[in-house]
Amino acid sequence: MKKLISFILVLTLLLSFSIFNSNEALANDPINVRINGELQSFPTNQQPVILNSRTMLPMSIIYQRLGFNVTWNDAERKLTATLGNQSIVLWIDSTTAQINGSWVKLEVAPTIINNITYIPVYVVGLTKNASVGWNNHTRTVDIQDFNKLDYGIYWYGNGNVSQKFIAGQSNPYYSSSKPTVIYVHGWQKGTINDKFRESFHYQYTNGNTNVDLVTINSWISAGWNVGIFYWNQFADEDQVTDAEAKIWTPSGPRSMRWRKFDGTYVAGPAKSAAQLFYESYVQAMNGYTGTNIRIVGHSLGNQMAVRLSSMVNDNILAGNLPARLRPQRVALLDPFWSKDGKSYLNNEWTGQRSRTLVNQLITRGVAFEQYKSSGITDVGVGDTNVGMENMTAFSRLAPWYIPSHDMTNKHNMAPHWYFWSYAFNAPTECTVSWNGTRTATGNVAASAKTSDARIREMMGNQFEWVQVEGRDTPTPQDDWFERKTR
Repeated sequence: MKKLISFILVLTLLLSFSIFNSNEALANDPINVRINGELQSFPTNQQPVILNSRTMLPMSIIYQRLGFNVTWNDAERKLTATLGNQSIVLWIDSTTAQINGSWVKLEVAPTIINNITYIPVYVVGLTKNASVGWNNHTRTVDIQDFNKLDYGIYWYGNGNVSQKFIAGQSNPYYSSSKPTVIYVHGWQKGTINDKFRESFHYQYTNGNTNVDLVTINSWISAGWNVGIFYWNQFADEDQVTDAEAKIWTPSGPRSMRWRKFDGTYVAGPAKSAAQLFYESYVQAMNGYTGTNIRIVGHSLGNQMAVRLSSMVNDNILAGNLPARLRPQRVALLDPFWSKDGKSYLNNEWTGQRSRTLVNQLITRGVAFEQYKSSGITDVGVGDTNVGMENMTAFSRLAPWYIPSHDMTNKHNMAPHWYFWSYAFNAPTECTVSWNGTRTATGNVAASAKTSDARIREMMGNQFEWVQVEGRDTPTPQDDWFERKTR
């Protein structure tokens, strides 16, 4: 299976970096390269080029910036790049390479241009610690080095392409006047070793169910800025409570250490993850003139969303920020809180402290919606936090198309369902009779497409909404929710 996955990865990279209708370097249409969101500069004689329909990068510079030591053997016309237990051996004009001791057949051979060795982009993605992507719209090679700390807001465009917010740099996927939604993920155990980062690409296959789509295209078409705040290297802890502590304090059980690809940890900044989110938010939204901001948090990310919103609100009240930066709406997607009091919260539970902050934000007009898609808080260290259900517009999703034992996919479908739901009308609200007859009430239930005003109407402890239609399909288009008295 691993060999098959490796073959598919290489094939995908080959196709991604094939640029047709060109067989020479394009001097007037430059190729950009970003490493962990940072735009890279190159000497004049070592610019990335397109050669025979392939994107080519200067090998020595790229590998050195990824932390490798690069040596040249003139007699064998051989370049060797080493980093820890990794080794990349390439021969000029040869499609045979040695990657970490294994012989690999390359589609395109390394070549020399102006006395500089160039390699096809996809070869960089064969290193253990880096992943590579191509943005055709901006003609940008995006390299993610998981041995370097990278957190912050990435703005997304159609097709799941993205570019990190960097102060002072233009970003094609952000406009200061547009409505804005920012998503923040949760616990990320083991993802750094897998070179995985969450995005808006929903893929799920089980039996006759096959989902493969980008869930934010409808948002982009409707004129929204869509972003993700990444804190995944901090959130990659073996114990969920260790990642949770970082949201509230930089002095928790694991401080603010962050994980590298090789599994080791490095001491991080003396700021909590929520503080880093707040600072990134304020910088990225500087000069914002729009009137609609929505924060969406999944799993542990719900606590990040609540803390960010509270910190923004506090600084607005203190006169440090303009009122337009206060989110109008916060979505909690299959949220997670752990049980028991925390020393870093004066022995309060995280759910208890979150309720206090949510209540303060509600008094300022912030709308809160909550969706439960799995039982992750019903077992183990999870806190069901019924009090939060009673404060929010609370809906129970019923993803029956996912097997009942598959708690992970039931949990992870929540953000995909939410962002996908914006493509359709808000779901129908109904009542259900004793014999199962569904009767539409004339109102709508909650989804990303539901108006802020309707979400506010639904908040409180009188009703909850339970999915009764569309349970066997992943699309939100056919969903109905029964309005039930709590």
